[in-house]
Amino acid sequence: MIIPVILCGGSGTRLWPLSRKSFPKQFVPLIGSKSLLQLTLERVSLLSKSVICVASEEHRFLVAEAMQAAKVQGTVLLEPVARNTAAAMAIAAISTFSAKPEDLLLVCPSDHHIPDAAAFAQFEACRSESIDYAVMEHHANVAVLPFSSAWSDVGSWNVVADLTPADAQGNP
Repeated sequence: MIIPVILCGGSGTRLWPLSRKSFPKQFVPLIGSKSLLQLTLERVSLLSKSVICVASEEHRFLVAEAMQAAKVQGTVLLEPVARNTAAAMAIAAISTFSAKPEDLLLVCPSDHHIPDAAAFAQFEACRSESIDYAVMEHHANVAVLPFSSAWSDVGSWNVVADLTPADAQGNP
């Protein structure tokens, strides 16, 4: 079984002033009326209706709201202190492995935009590939799956403007 793990951390500095520490970009409704987190949850729901979200204690209610809006259920693992992606992935792996060691984890950032959700969900056409010999030579169960569709890490206001239809005055 594939278990999506959504990394919901972030400092909220890249799209300031709309995005900030208490309300990072993954929670801001940037694309239509949806946040990047909600879009991510909707995208991974094509693979599983149960997800694991790793987030800070401060953002637990924002994660719960996004999960409800995306109609997914799952577990929210709260980080008492932000320690970046490696620690977040490790706690998700540890929490899953003890109950179901055969499950595969699909780790996704919460703040990227992939408009073609159907292309994202086509894992049956993928093959395993090495991404980093330093990692691969030590871990036999690590793989990279090719993805041939559009995506964006939504790292600037120009990117937000490109992803959002303009209003009557030409403003995104």
